[in-house]
Amino acid sequence: MVLGYRAQAMRRALQQGRVPPSGTTIVRNARWRDGMGRSLACGARSLDRRARAVLVCLADQPLLEAADLVALVRVWRASPRSVVASRYAGKPGVPAIFPRSQFDALKSLSGDRGARVLLASSNDVLSVPVPLAAVDIDDPRELRNLPS
Repeated sequence: MVLGYRAQAMRRALQQGRVPPSGTTIVRNARWRDGMGRSLACGARSLDRRARAVLVCLADQPLLEAADLVALVRVWRASPRSVVASRYAGKPGVPAIFPRSQFDALKSLSGDRGARVLLASSNDVLSVPVPLAAVDIDDPRELRNLPS
């Protein structure tokens, strides 16, 4: 998990929530202002050298369900050399699973260039329909207007 803006407050919130501390690695991106690409690169650099893939998720997609992630993992297990991405709004996006062959590309991301750039440039992307991934929350007003 990569934290940047208000990292200490996020750590406290995670400790009070349901995120298990064991098995969860928290990486601090001190240069979070550099953009999402920088956060993804920080996360990729911290991966265990034995990792076969990484699941990239964003914190602002509140309608995702565990079943959505399970569907992505199921497709990836059947084709572990492929990138497996959610498909919504007519395009591939995150959450997405990137195999080891994509780690160097993830490590080289910077600025506002996030995973979508890699998904657009990869020749081998399998997609799983996840329409609710299209709902993301970028400000408090959007959160208030979210259907319950």
